Amino acid sequence: MINSEFEVPLEYIEYDKLINLYRNYFGKNNVFVFLYEDFLENNTEFLNNYIKLFNLDINIETINFNRKNEMLKKILLNVMRFSNRFTKYEVRNKNYYFNIPYLFEIFNKNYSFFNKIIVGGNKPNYSDLIDEETVLFLKTYFNKSNKLLINNYNLNIERYNYPML
Repeated sequence: MINSEFEVPLEYIEYDKLINLYRNYFGKNNVFVFLYEDFLENNTEFLNNYIKLFNLDINIETINFNRKNEMLKKILLNVMRFSNRFTKYEVRNKNYYFNIPYLFEIFNKNYSFFNKIIVGGNKPNYSDLIDEETVLFLKTYFNKSNKLLINNYNLNIERYNYPML
């Protein structure tokens, strides 16, 4: 396994290999590749094209597009990172100073509420989440895979800043 410090082995998210595996199992004409970012950018247009492509009978007016898992605002992310130093909850590569009982459960069950009541505050960008050395490593690691996605599947991933050098 490459890069065991990551929660998910990076080989699992080399999408060109995963798509090829699916195409080998299910046949080239039975595997379609779509970008999640295209859905996020304009979910109604994306679904209308999807419905048309597969000749589906779906009324998109009945779909609830409200997000269920919202990104934490930067201030709450920092508060939660700090509070993790006081919970014994086991996470790989985590140290804690001492355990405050139920602190993890309080934050974990209520982060969405806390996120909503924080006035202002931006969502974090990559530099808030990942150090430059790791970003460079990931760009280098996924460079070949992402170029294959562009060339083999005609995916416009460059516009979404997929890691590439």
